Amino acid sequence: MEFGVGGLEYGVWNMEFGVGQKWVFVTFLEEKVVFDGNVIGLKSKKIRINTYNINNLYKKC
Repeated sequence: MEFGVGGLEYGVWNMEFGVGQKWVFVTFLEEKVVFDGNVIGLKSKKIRINTYNINNLYKKC
C-alpha cells in the first residue's frame, strides 16, 4: 500500500492465463479514498504483460 496526499491508494490484481500463452492480462483495481472515508473515485485498468515478467510482478507485490 502507498499512502498519498489526500487519501490512500491501493491496487488489487488478478490474472488468468493458459498453458503456452505468451501474454497475460492483468486487471488492476484502484480505489481512491479521502481521509474522511468517502470514496471519491473507483477505476480499473487492464494491461497486457509478457509472461516472462510474472516473477518481477510478484516481487513488486
